[in-house]
Amino acid sequence: VNCTQEQINDALSEFNKVPFGLSRVSHVDSSSEEEEKVEGYRRGQYLHTSLHNEGTAFISSPNLESLPLGQVAANIVSFLNSKRNGVIIVGVDDEKMLNGIKLTREDKDKLRQTLDIMSRDNIEPSVASRNVDIEFVKLEPASEDRYLVKFQVVITPGIKLFTKEFQLKGMASKGYPDGVY
Repeated sequence: VNCTQEQINDALSEFNKVPFGLSRVSHVDSSSEEEEKVEGYRRGQYLHTSLHNEGTAFISSPNLESLPLGQVAANIVSFLNSKRNGVIIVGVDDEKMLNGIKLTREDKDKLRQTLDIMSRDNIEPSVASRNVDIEFVKLEPASEDRYLVKFQVVITPGIKLFTKEFQLKGMASKGYPDGVY
């Protein structure tokens, strides 16, 4: 599938308005004095088909321990070398159903630190935090502590100045040999 940069930017814009193109699930929080409408995303929903393009990569992982960090890093390198913005969504199965992964606060902190280390040590030249970001989107029911993990690669004007391609390094133990992706 070939997409123009404008189509990818439009998809990312829509993607950021309603995370992951999902229909919203609303319920009333009866635990507060004032009834507050809370919007969320339910486990078992399917991703909207408009997000299935070359600017989005999906990774299925039931938990943090099985998260294929080499695959995440290779996708980041691939988006950087394409000079296009991209999104990697973790917690979606092969049929694009939202399953999320169970994460504690400590797990989320560890994943943020891992992304920082990976961007500095496993991608050459190293990538600034303004170019790779992570977001955690909680799935309903909230009691399960399941999240979709959204890695976003943002191409800024300064990053386009690199004449050298980005390369993955030091991830062979994760199944991804050094090189350009």
